[in-house]
Amino acid sequence: MAYDASCQVFRINKQLSSFSQDGRFLALANQTNLFIKNTGTFDDYLTFVFPDIIEDIAWSPDSEYILCYSTKKAIIQIFSVCYPEWKFKLTEGSAGLDSVLWAPDCKHIITVADLKVELCIWSLIDHSVIHIEDLKSSTNKGFEFSPNGKHFAVVVSDNGQDTVEIYKTKDWKLSRKLICEGLACIDGLCWSPNSEIICIWCAISGLAKMIIYSTVTESYEAIFQPDDNKRTLGSKESLTSCNHFDEKLRGLELVKWMPSGQLLAISGHNET
Repeated sequence: MAYDASCQVFRINKQLSSFSQDGRFLALANQTNLFIKNTGTFDDYLTFVFPDIIEDIAWSPDSEYILCYSTKKAIIQIFSVCYPEWKFKLTEGSAGLDSVLWAPDCKHIITVADLKVELCIWSLIDHSVIHIEDLKSSTNKGFEFSPNGKHFAVVVSDNGQDTVEIYKTKDWKLSRKLICEGLACIDGLCWSPNSEIICIWCAISGLAKMIIYSTVTESYEAIFQPDDNKRTLGSKESLTSCNHFDEKLRGLELVKWMPSGQLLAISGHNET
């Protein structure tokens, strides 16, 4: 079988190119222009103009919308490949803009303010907004959608106490607030592949500990830590302590689920 090899060169802003989730389109950002190309021919399909230099772009999960934003000017604009005349424009206030991401339903976007002082959930339908304040800025992985898109977990810190707030994305109402008294602090969280379990951990060496919470039973299921001492969280939930960490493990740096959800891989700061 013979293949006809060809090459096309496009000018873009600092690696700002992205294929749509369905593979039908390629988005290229050059200065203030956003070019949407058909991946079958790489001809221009649509061209949009952004109010300022485009700093980042992101396709919606359904490949029908693409957002552009500028953190310097705190401007966000969303375009539709199905309805080119439609657009959604948003300018953040004095809090500034750090990043933007899509909600799984493609009807909302999440904006994170400078220094992570606030997180906002914006509706593309009625332009309503929900504010979540007191984000824990020192947490690298401070918020995450469940894989099925039904829940959104956020680490917040109020008066020195870290908690995890879980929202239902159906109506964006607070479903559960997890105090996590057994942890010295909260440094990260991670959903299981089936969206039923969320891991919450403290990463500090000497205090490393992970709590397993089930959204099905709405209770704490287990706690993992370097030693085999049993712990109790709260007055009602007694947690099973499992010595699954190697004794040489120092802190927690990386947590990954096996795709089947049967195993959890954990690495420490000392590469163990």
